[in-house]
Amino acid sequence: MTAPRVSVILPVFDGARFLSQALDAILGQTFADFEVIAVDDGSTDTTPAILAEAAARDPRVRVERLARSGHTRATRRAIELARGELLAHCDHDDVWLPTRLARGVSYLDAHLDVAVVGTGAIVVDAEDRPLGVITHPCDPDEMARRLPVANAICHSSVLTRAAALRVVGGHRDAFRHASDYDLWLRMSERFRLANLPDPLVRYRVHFGNMTVVDPESAGGGGVAARASARARRAGRPDPVEDRPYTVDELLRVVGADRHEVLVEGFGLALYLAELARTAQARAAERVLLARAYGIGRQLGMSRGRARHLLERAAALHAESGRRAAALHARWSARAVRWFGPRALLGRAI
Repeated sequence: MTAPRVSVILPVFDGARFLSQALDAILGQTFADFEVIAVDDGSTDTTPAILAEAAARDPRVRVERLARSGHTRATRRAIELARGELLAHCDHDDVWLPTRLARGVSYLDAHLDVAVVGTGAIVVDAEDRPLGVITHPCDPDEMARRLPVANAICHSSVLTRAAALRVVGGHRDAFRHASDYDLWLRMSERFRLANLPDPLVRYRVHFGNMTVVDPESAGGGGVAARASARARRAGRPDPVEDRPYTVDELLRVVGADRHEVLVEGFGLALYLAELARTAQARAAERVLLARAYGIGRQLGMSRGRARHLLERAAALHAESGRRAAALHARWSARAVRWFGPRALLGRAI
């Protein structure tokens, strides 16, 4: 068979709720010269049936099922099976706009010095309600300056030259939730990366995953990826082996700065709390505010910031009829005004 121009990498685990929508968007692309490599990572819902139906109606869809091994390994297996010159990643709950592939292919054809191109993204919740727009630097030089500071590519928007990805070794098990960021950092050391300005992906945010419960640990992967990259730039061996680590193990191996981990977690908690507020996910917002407050106390946040978090929590408690909790948060806000956030003992939110 003639190899397709693009291989779409689609790792799936228990994706039944959103998978059909993602597949319809992929198969409805205006650029049609592609295959879909769907790797089912041991799903226990109706994911296998949905994938089988898609493969039956469109020969471009190829399916492989694995025992549960994790998102990174499912992604790596899909890349092993891919025949395309270009690789496009899509998470099973994200949705592509119709011209997403066409725009990426056109850009890489016109910019032979670029190995990776992403796009902007529309952030949506589980009900497809828009929550905001993600924009990143577009110019390759600006991307080179930005990536050592923060991830600047939305994974479900990316189109990568397969040969370049394989040169650097692809995704690594060590970084789990930040394996894409680690990959872009390693690729940026050898190739140029860029973004298109338009949001061509609907990127879904959920408020029931581990990021809501522990944004500090979720952000730790990004901190570790940056620390690993700093070691390479300094001419030292990469400290990370390509094997699974716990977050704490990974941070110890790379020698990550504890303060940087706290800053990352604090910023992530605040960002997700704002998205939860927009989505009217009140329970998730309360959890995220509490996490932000706990991390902020360790960072020595300002009294004004602490009061803002406590007052917002008080309003949420009052809306839910939790009068005692609302009163406690209000009194905590007053105490912070006079004595500072470190003076409070016990749970403030």
